[in-house]
Amino acid sequence: LAEATIKVSGNCEMCKKTIELAAWQKGVKTAQWNKETKTLFVKYSPSKITLEQIETNVAKSGYDTEHVKASDTTYGNLHQCCQYPRESEK
Repeated sequence: LAEATIKVSGNCEMCKKTIELAAWQKGVKTAQWNKETKTLFVKYSPSKITLEQIETNVAKSGYDTEHVKASDTTYGNLHQCCQYPRESEK
């Protein structure tokens, strides 16, 4: 199993649940998002899923990762308390 820590934007417990569920695909053994550090720790099987696929799945749920940006539409559909400040808006 491979391990990785990915930067993922988010704010609250609702974000945590969505981010972890999005990352939790076939081949992922562990997905834990930390609200304080804004990082997602994953343990996964590289023969079943790539880190890029995990980041893409998280971005599809509305959360920007280090390498994959969520679409504006998906981000806009997040609950108001989950709409984090985005890089381009800082």
